[in-house]
Amino acid sequence: MEDVLQPFSAVYGSLPAAPFKTIGESGGVVVRSAVAEDSRWIYAVNGTDVPHEVSLRFSSRGKLRGLGLNPTEASVAPGRPITIKLQPFGLVAWKTAVGVVPALAMVEKTPPETRTASR
Repeated sequence: MEDVLQPFSAVYGSLPAAPFKTIGESGGVVVRSAVAEDSRWIYAVNGTDVPHEVSLRFSSRGKLRGLGLNPTEASVAPGRPITIKLQPFGLVAWKTAVGVVPALAMVEKTPPETRTASR
């Protein structure tokens, strides 16, 4: 159980206590964004027991810095969506510059043939 809770808690604990606005929602997955502490914060959470993919588009260039135990960095630009694989009951989040605004968030279930066993 710790192998599931520890990554979730690390990401959750990195988010600011600020009001987030929903920018995408479908099939039990929610994507939200907020501006706080001179940064933009974005997260996607999967409330289901099946994997999903989240596709994010941005209206400006910038870098997303991942939050949690294994932070990564991704470059974003208009017209170039990024796709995130969201595990069952997973949470991913990023911090970026205030001016890096998500323009669209789309959520899709991962097709059954691409799912991997997780138990």
